[in-house]
Amino acid sequence: MKDADKTKQQLLEEIGQLRQQVQSLQEVSKTTEAILNKAPILISAKDLQGNVIVANERCNLIENVCNKQFVGSNIHDLFPPNVADDIWEHDLLALSTNDLVEIEEAMTHKDKSKHIYYTVIYPLAGENEENFAVASLSYDITEIKQSLELSITDETTNLYSRRYFNMRFLGELYRANRLKSLFIMLLIDIDHFDSYQENHGVKRGNDVVTTIAGIIQNVCSRNHDLCFRFTQASMACLLTVNDANDVHSITEEIRSYVESLSIEHKEAQLHKVITVSIGMTTITHENTLDQQQICDITQAALEKSQSRGGNVICQSQKEVGG
Repeated sequence: MKDADKTKQQLLEEIGQLRQQVQSLQEVSKTTEAILNKAPILISAKDLQGNVIVANERCNLIENVCNKQFVGSNIHDLFPPNVADDIWEHDLLALSTNDLVEIEEAMTHKDKSKHIYYTVIYPLAGENEENFAVASLSYDITEIKQSLELSITDETTNLYSRRYFNMRFLGELYRANRLKSLFIMLLIDIDHFDSYQENHGVKRGNDVVTTIAGIIQNVCSRNHDLCFRFTQASMACLLTVNDANDVHSITEEIRSYVESLSIEHKEAQLHKVITVSIGMTTITHENTLDQQQICDITQAALEKSQSRGGNVICQSQKEVGG
């Protein structure tokens, strides 16, 4: 009987300890949930099939999330195909490299407002060190981005400035290398611009530059396309693509669109309308060229276009880093 009483006492003690552990876990869970939901960032995690397994309340700000059951859904069921593919591509990159991936993402809130988020994506591993999920933390940098853009944009065209070109160049090159994509630099120059401005004045000249800048922005409008005011009459673009044919389509659309405007330019040698010359360099992920070398060979391609009388697209001869 004494043994039974002893066993009963031990069981009661163990039950008491388990209750304390459960209470402690509940407190930790409550604290963790509060931290997640009060955090001023978007926090989420997906399993290896792209199913959302964790999401804090702030995720409900995002369009397509607030109207559906987010946790338990697959991202390809939540977002449009192009958006879901981009999200999953970055997740796979974090999983394959077993490292952080840092990106900027454009997101639409449920009130239809556009926001820019700085997102860090990283793999989650279990005790066996095998990845079982991928997590992301996203901070809204819209206001910061807008303030920054005021200081790095050209007042006439609203394109990014030459200073910002130098700030972004290497980062874009490294990103293309990491994704094993093609890195493209374009230089687009208005043909015989000096003579046009001499005969029509600075204001008309600025109007032409602004019009062409608008065309370039409309054509190069994907999330990662960057367009810059390079010199008085030239613009530069940094693009990342998977198919070189896409770039040929982009450059031809810019060239033909400008020509089709039929802006009279009697002083032009051949075409008598405003046209552009385009120099293009394609760099693969085996690249060994630095920024200055890429700029130089793109400038050489542009000069080759201009030597043919303008309204021409020329590809650099050094396409594969070296």
